[in-house]
Amino acid sequence: KKSELNSVAEPELLDRTMSRPNGIALNLKQDRLYVSNSDKSDPLWKAFNLSKKGKIASNEIFFDAKPLVKPDRVGVPDGMTVDKEGNVFASGPGGVHVFSPNGVILGSILTESKSSNAEIGGDGYLYI
Repeated sequence: KKSELNSVAEPELLDRTMSRPNGIALNLKQDRLYVSNSDKSDPLWKAFNLSKKGKIASNEIFFDAKPLVKPDRVGVPDGMTVDKEGNVFASGPGGVHVFSPNGVILGSILTESKSSNAEIGGDGYLYI
């Protein structure tokens, strides 16, 4: 299926630096794409600023998850969602971590099991 951002129906490689790209999320303006790297040796989330045509304008490490990796926290950066304020709710080591739009960690929801995704439902609740 053709997308609005890319008139070609074929996938396009956007970044070669991530060893295990996995979870993805767009902000509401659809001008910032977040991608998790689910690699235990390089756990992180990247942010890609997109042009109006959907091409990568720039990218950066949004948050390096190495400080979150601890013996009692299972999981790697994985699925995520973005709320209407632009905050990112990202599953990762130990549970779900909440970041401001510029990558400042606001808090963590620590779970007792591996959390692989997070989504905000139409009712406003966060589902893990």
